[in-house]
Amino acid sequence: MRVFKAGLMTVAAAFAGIAGVATPAQAATGWDRCEVGYFCAFTGPNGTGVIAQYKVGDPDLSDGIGPTGMDDNIESIWNRTGSMWAVHRQIGGQQGWAMGAGAKLGYLGDFANRISVITRY
Repeated sequence: MRVFKAGLMTVAAAFAGIAGVATPAQAATGWDRCEVGYFCAFTGPNGTGVIAQYKVGDPDLSDGIGPTGMDDNIESIWNRTGSMWAVHRQIGGQQGWAMGAGAKLGYLGDFANRISVITRY
């Protein structure tokens, strides 16, 4: 009986050692957070800051429907869909910037922190 218990303790210790070696998966950072099939907007340049992901766009980033905190707070964007998208400074689609499938802009220049509408075409 004593040998059997000692054997079980050895097996348990071996399994505990194996479990302790496993490393946790790293969370995606920067641009890598943008999933395929989404249009992504970031509050910082080059995919940094808070991310918001869109499937259908948002006609009014200030209305609290969809991701919040993005109105006039977007500095970089990536279109990971197969569709054309546009960002606009004003509700109603005035002063827009269109981008094709796969386009990535690390900094929006004059449009940085001035986007209020995201549209999918």
